[in-house]
Formats: sequence, structure tokens, C-alpha cells
Amino acid sequence: MESKKERFNLILHTCCGVCAAGIVGLLKDRFAITLFFYNPNIQPKEEYERRKQAARCLAKELQVGFLEGDYDVENWLEAIEGLEHELEGGERCLVCFRHRIKRAAFLAREWQKQLSPCGLLLGISTTLLASHLKDSDILQKIGAEAEKEFNIKFMSFADLAINKAEVARLGKEIVSNLGLYRQKYCGCRFSDYSE
Repeated sequence: MESKKERFNLILHTCCGVCAAGIVGLLKDRFAITLFFYNPNIQPKEEYERRKQAARCLAKELQVGFLEGDYDVENWLEAIEGLEHELEGGERCLVCFRHRIKRAAFLAREWQKQLSPCGLLLGISTTLLASHLKDSDILQKIGAEAEKEFNIKFMSFADLAINKAEVARLGKEIVSNLGLYRQKYCGCRFSDYSE
């Protein structure tokens, strides 16, 4: 098996441990993965902390990297201003996806400047692609925008040679085995279905 130094690095924007589990399980032996937990949309702070802890636990158990982005709620609120009353899956969500994926691409670009020749960056992806509630085609378009702006490859499931069914199957198994926290809503206070 290849050593971690010889494997390509993949920065995986991670919305939660549940969505990340199957992806990491399928890819951890092929890539040096770092989970990038950047989700200023998740509110309240207690919910954010629960999801962050689940993602951190997953990273530790599956022996991949973990990096937390800023919890910059004010910047996120500014980005979605005027879209607070949009329905779930509408324009607010698209702005939110774009905000988070572009932050991952920015991080990746900065990382690429610091990586040695034996630590090549494959690119970025997002666990949002694993959700059956998210439109993969829209996420691909947003990823392509980020790729063009930051000159960092956005990796689709096809690029990574995995599919949603495999991700879901393995993810359920890993989440169950680890007892990871399972959230009941998207994360932002405008989509809280728990009430």
C-alpha cells in the first residue's frame, strides 16, 4: 500500500459526520484526506458544536485530517441577506453552498502553495454531494465556478470513482458503528425542521 506521503491530498468540505462517513470510508486508502469543517450556516451554536464533534470523531476513528474553518456567522448572514424567506432548496441554499465550497477552494489554493512536491493536492470535494436532499448537478456547477476562480480541481463522485449508493451504504454502517450524531435538519435557522 502507498504511504500517505505518496498519496494525493484531498480537501473534503464536510457539513457533518453522517454525510462524510461513506465518502471517507471509500477514499481513505486512496487519498490523504483532510475534512474541512466550514459551516457558519449551522445554528444555533450548540447544533454546530454537535456536528463538529461528530465530524472530528469520524476523522479520528478513520485516521484522516480535520481542520475547522471560522464560525463566521455574520459573513454568512451577509451573503444570504434578503433570501431568509426562500424555501428550502431555493436561492438561499445555492448562495450557502457557493459560500462554503468557495471557502474550501480558497483554503486549498493556500495549501497548494505550501505543499512539497511529494504532497500534491488532488483537489477539493464536498460531502454535500452525498445528501439525497441536495441536487448534485447544482453542486457540480458551483464546484466548477470555484475551480475556475481558484484554479483548484473540484472533484465529483465520478472523478473520485464512487457513487451515491456506495456512499450511503457504507456511511450508514460507519455511522451506526461509531454512534455518530444524526441531525434532523439542514443546519441553518431558516430550515430548522425540529420545531
